[in-house]
Amino acid sequence: MQRSSLLHRPSALTAATPLSHPRLPSPSRCVLPQMPLRALFVPPRLPPVRCRPPLLRYCVGRPPWRALAMAAAVHLPAGGRAPVLHWFRRALRLHDNPALVDAVRLASAAPAAAGAGTGGGRRADVGVGEAAPLAMLYVLEPAAVTAPHTGAVRLRFLLETLAELDTALRARGSALRIVRGDAPAAVAAAAVRWGASTLVYEDDDSPDGRERDAAVAAAALAAGLSVVTAVGHTLYPPAQLLEAAGGTAPRTMGAFTSLVGRVGEPPPPLPDVGDTLPPPPPLADGEAAGDYAVPSLEDLGWTTAAAAGLRVQGGEAAGLARMEKFLARRGGEAVRKFEKPKTSMVAWRTPDTTVLSPYLANGAVSVRTFYARLREVERAGGGRHTHPPVSLVGQLLWREHFHLLAGTVPHFDRMVGNPLSRQIPWDDPATDAAAAERHAAWAEARTGYPAVDAFMAQLRKEGWVHHLGRHMLACFLTRGDLWVSWTAGAATFEELLVDWDPALNAGNWLWLSASAFFNAYYRVYGPVTWVRKADPEGSFIRHYLPVLARMPSKYIYEPWKAPLAVQKAAGCRVGDGLDYPLPMVDHAVVSKVNTDRMAQAFRSGAAAEKGGGKAPAAGAGGGSAVTGKKGGKSGPAGGKGKVAAKPSGPPAWATAGASGGAASMGAAAKRDEGPPATSDGGGAGGLRTRSGRVVKKR
Repeated sequence: MQRSSLLHRPSALTAATPLSHPRLPSPSRCVLPQMPLRALFVPPRLPPVRCRPPLLRYCVGRPPWRALAMAAAVHLPAGGRAPVLHWFRRALRLHDNPALVDAVRLASAAPAAAGAGTGGGRRADVGVGEAAPLAMLYVLEPAAVTAPHTGAVRLRFLLETLAELDTALRARGSALRIVRGDAPAAVAAAAVRWGASTLVYEDDDSPDGRERDAAVAAAALAAGLSVVTAVGHTLYPPAQLLEAAGGTAPRTMGAFTSLVGRVGEPPPPLPDVGDTLPPPPPLADGEAAGDYAVPSLEDLGWTTAAAAGLRVQGGEAAGLARMEKFLARRGGEAVRKFEKPKTSMVAWRTPDTTVLSPYLANGAVSVRTFYARLREVERAGGGRHTHPPVSLVGQLLWREHFHLLAGTVPHFDRMVGNPLSRQIPWDDPATDAAAAERHAAWAEARTGYPAVDAFMAQLRKEGWVHHLGRHMLACFLTRGDLWVSWTAGAATFEELLVDWDPALNAGNWLWLSASAFFNAYYRVYGPVTWVRKADPEGSFIRHYLPVLARMPSKYIYEPWKAPLAVQKAAGCRVGDGLDYPLPMVDHAVVSKVNTDRMAQAFRSGAAAEKGGGKAPAAGAGGGSAVTGKKGGKSGPAGGKGKVAAKPSGPPAWATAGASGGAASMGAAAKRDEGPPATSDGGGAGGLRTRSGRVVKKR
């Protein structure tokens, strides 16, 4: 944590003093009564207070990005005995938890300790002494426990994490209190119920999180609380990076790494909060400890069987143990020689990657702690290690980049209204029945392409799939084969991923659909030959698609080509309504149609930008996504950014091969080329060559 450079200058600012962005310091912590993000700050009426130096709150609105530096006195109740309320969010841990450290300091008896910052590298010893009560709260919001916003696997992982956190808190004399409901009302109600005077929580940089922050702060103000926030989910405070970037987040990884180079190393992680914590406030009349216990899956309407495929144990201890085990692999060489493109997408028994993403996503493991340990292992190798963007440190920088974009680009998680996203006329399952069927077949692992279906089956069962498997799934759904909107795929991943992170999920889908960041739209993952190069015998497919377990290797990637006698011997008949479906599309045909569509989209977007259009806009005049026919007068004029009307009825190619069997599929089949070696980062979807150049297809 970095303290504001104005902390020692009480007269430097007055309330509601507007500052131009370049002059703003790099605050990562605030202690003040808050207002909604889009409202001007007006200090509320407060009883007499004890003042300490003003702290800053950095507020990010819509572009052009503006900041309000707000100075305020903090209301400390007489005697300092009123409880402090800490709201756990995306830092479900005791190590390197700046907001939790602040909460413990505020609950401490000594005013100096309550006012101390938690700058990087400072000891987290808080000297509890005669502490005020400290309530530990977690709110299970509806989106966290119900489909389609979550699935059974991620919910099980969350509940295991909460149970482990509660156990760790109880060992230190505290306890986690869990309530259900919408966060603004639930937090305010808990504060009133337990008589809290101060609310402490971690900032959430996601679009929904910022709105929720504003609502919670408003509700806390209405309940008479002061609010303290801290940054703990990213390596750097977003405000610090924005200030160094001149107010606009970099759009490319090269520019972002240059920015980080200018800013310097992130703050080192804080130690955990110690062996003893302030006790929780007494329960209110009519309350029992069991009212706030961690619920079970069944309590929340799910079955244990639905989450049986989870392969990682939730919780801080399990996450840190997994981290250390990977760091020690081959004496640290697994870290120093790590190159993301060279990891295996089909290593399902022991994944090549860390599988720390679930712990980073819900904050059971601190990203700063992981970063610091990676640097230690790199230094132990005498400087011989890989570098960003392919190294493990590079993966964390990809994560940081997408978080910064998600927090500053309007509507980052959607196409409409997103200035980064090309406005491509995808088929939308919400309005197109044929697109809805294609999307459902993809999401239910019944596309008829075993490699695609195996990756989806792994995702549905375990909540996790290697980043290259995610690439295959995303490309197949969007520009590669099915021409379905990337936002539909992102929604499916939101439900299924155990490591779902809103910033990374949106960034990945923007990238892989070539809607932003990535321009080599003609690089399409072949659903047959690309994975076969990595797993010729199809062991991965046999594991996740047992129906194909006995299919000869010759046909494991194209079972529709197997003679009927071979299919019967393998116990897998291929066809509609049989053991395994025929391919729902002919990849050799539709990939060319969709590449033409993408070419037109890029041309239209470039013309719109040249003509002064607001955002990259894609017209549909180059051809029809549903018929593959060339566009004529019905297509829009280049650069207008309009979308042509789509023909009614199901796509002509949606059932390609469904009736023709092996003969119809084999006639047009050609050898598919997979993408070149990639410089991907954390699932960011990079399909560039290692040199960073995009090489046109010969």
